[in-house]
Amino acid sequence: MNERLRKIIGWCEQRHISQQYAFFRGCDPGLEGDMARIYKVMRRPHEVTDIDQAWVARMEAIIDKLT
Repeated sequence: MNERLRKIIGWCEQRHISQQYAFFRGCDPGLEGDMARIYKVMRRPHEVTDIDQAWVARMEAIIDKLT
């Protein structure tokens, strides 16, 4: 899971997206329900666990659609 999140963060950094949550929520408003957890984990990527799999997969799907 950690590697998957690091790829998302790296993708954002390459595109100079500094407000990752706002970007992904704009693409998928359904992420709002996970807002607190996303904020926490995006600041501390080493804390990502299997419980975060759903929103990580949604972010990956957004990236796949855009690339």
